[in-house]
Amino acid sequence: DNFNTWNYIKDKLENQLEYKIDKKILSPHNFGIPQHRERLFIIGAKNSIQHFNWPESSKSTDSIMNFLDVNPTDATKLEDEKISVIKLWQEFIDKIPLEDNLPSFPIWSMEFGATYPFEDEIPYRTSSHALGKCKGKFGIPLKGMTREEKFNNLPNYVKKNQINKVTGEPIQFPSWKKHYIRSNRAFYEKYKVELEPVVKKIRDLGVSSWQKFEWNVQGGERDLTKYIIQFRGSGVRVKKPDYFPSLVTVSTQIPIIGWESRYITPNEGARIQSLNGIKLPENLGSCFGALGNAVNAHIVEQIASNLIIEEDNIEIPLNFNNEQRIAM
Repeated sequence: DNFNTWNYIKDKLENQLEYKIDKKILSPHNFGIPQHRERLFIIGAKNSIQHFNWPESSKSTDSIMNFLDVNPTDATKLEDEKISVIKLWQEFIDKIPLEDNLPSFPIWSMEFGATYPFEDEIPYRTSSHALGKCKGKFGIPLKGMTREEKFNNLPNYVKKNQINKVTGEPIQFPSWKKHYIRSNRAFYEKYKVELEPVVKKIRDLGVSSWQKFEWNVQGGERDLTKYIIQFRGSGVRVKKPDYFPSLVTVSTQIPIIGWESRYITPNEGARIQSLNGIKLPENLGSCFGALGNAVNAHIVEQIASNLIIEEDNIEIPLNFNNEQRIAM
């Protein structure tokens, strides 16, 4: 928003509340914790912050295994339906020759066989007659359908009409979306013979986001059970087990430990947020909602230790109580 939010906060703190402030974007991985989770930290004091220095970054990162338990008894096992989805995408990547790299772009399987327009115009502004000459998601012919039926057979991400709010002129798809669509269609044409049988199974998946796949393990072993997996709105995402994905408030996106076919536990999630031993809500959704909203406590402790001083400039030792309860 062109820094409008930051400028508003800065004005309130400096001009209305008369604080001296500073800011910095920090992430747990800057402090040796294996998670990329950038957050803006703002420090302030009424008198002066000349004594304050931002904590130094760590040059090494702890192993993810130090944050995980081995087959914990309180872990939620992965549902059979999601296990089937993972096996299906395993079958998919097994079809690609080993000498060829897997796509670095997100796989949108609904583009396989599709021919609807996307480069210079969008389906919403294409005549029904012209759309009837095209194929929709998974190569479904649109000929003979009503306009409503045609749109029901297009991917959700291309159905909307986009208008410039200032000029009122129609907007084309953004360049990144064109790139993804173009790349997926070319990829399928290259491997159509190998992929066609498994794509038919992917087409029958009941959740559209399960028909998308993100392989963020370029050069890694092609075995999904070796990695951390997330079922996200953007697709089934596979990541190397060197960094945790960011914990989010959406309980359906809890990271999955592929080699144990389970979700991470609340205790493991708390460990990632440096909240070891904290009392968490019993409901799993509420628990990860709280952890997803939390800021890493170790970062806060490091910042506060450098900021809070006594009258004689002796730093106040901080002792965070691990038995505090997250406010809900």
